[in-house]
Amino acid sequence: MKKSTFFKIFTIVAIVITVLCCSSLNQEDITPPFEIKTAYFSHYVGGVAGGGTGINLVLELTNPPGENITIDSIFHKNRSAKLDLNQMNNRIYSASIFLDQNS
Repeated sequence: MKKSTFFKIFTIVAIVITVLCCSSLNQEDITPPFEIKTAYFSHYVGGVAGGGTGINLVLELTNPPGENITIDSIFHKNRSAKLDLNQMNNRIYSASIFLDQNS
């Protein structure tokens, strides 16, 4: 009887501590200083043997990032690529991930 009471009290205390610790996280620390309007990707195939395959990725932001913000890379399906800023529209970034298929 004493063991079950101790276990119940220990469980309640553990739950309360967990809830209190998690509620102290500040959401402002997680929110990036820019907003993504659209994001999409498309697969491509070179069309000839050895032409290569890959994935094109595009990010469009609602507003250009601030001067102190650098968006330089993207991760997609356990791969990464360098993002390039569109010279005509400073809200659009694109990248290509080359795959080792179709060789």
